[in-house]
Amino acid sequence: MTKHESNVQNEIVDAIKLFFSDEEFGFEFPAAEIRLSTPASGAQAKHVQDFGRKPYDVAFYARSTVVIFLEIKERFQSGDIDEFKNDQHELLKKLFANDIFVPFAYNSVPFDWKNTPDARNALDATHVRYPDDMATPIVKNEIPPAMTLLGYLQYMTSSQGSAHHSLAQLLDRNIAHMDSLNSMPIMILAKLDKDDGKILIDKSPHTALKEMKEFFSMDRSLRAAWLAKTAQTNGIKAANRLKVATEIFNLRDSWDGSKQMTMGGP
Repeated sequence: MTKHESNVQNEIVDAIKLFFSDEEFGFEFPAAEIRLSTPASGAQAKHVQDFGRKPYDVAFYARSTVVIFLEIKERFQSGDIDEFKNDQHELLKKLFANDIFVPFAYNSVPFDWKNTPDARNALDATHVRYPDDMATPIVKNEIPPAMTLLGYLQYMTSSQGSAHHSLAQLLDRNIAHMDSLNSMPIMILAKLDKDDGKILIDKSPHTALKEMKEFFSMDRSLRAAWLAKTAQTNGIKAANRLKVATEIFNLRDSWDGSKQMTMGGP
């Protein structure tokens, strides 16, 4: 069976660019204010607690609006979804339970070289499903439970209280952290107190990822000694590390308690 996932992805990317750049949809962003991340296939996460890999095919950031994540698949004539993997499905469901939405996006009609949709048509011809509603094959290719890509983008850009808007605010401050949007770090950045998030985002992506992993992975039995030692160090740098570490410790405790991140422990 011929596979065209990369072509489907290109169609979806062009459609999202149109959504954020065309006045019809209310934004009119110039290209310089839209950023796209497409990790290599070997760089995708397999586990929620992965600090070095990304749990999506495409991430879109449009200045001061929202960050959009999508996992893109090709749907065949039979309804089968190409490369549908159970472990990836479970990963995306866990992210969703923690307010990080990485839905599946796929072509609602089989890919056809003679009749490939332009960007505007792809906004309606692309379907989006949340992980809980996703399966293979898709026997009934209908809405709901799917949404059109246009409907999903309109919903996400209007949902001002979402974690995806918080992530956009952090990227407004330091766009270099598009590189920090890996599996577990996405949830940490989205859940951190706003000021603590800024403390992390003002560091280089490498340093921020290193600190997130250090604090999230630190054994509980070592925390008190680390906090006491750091508290003896004067200066704003030490104070900031204490603040961020304490909050990430709380996030880790809540994660261990229920696999959901909430402040204040389990």
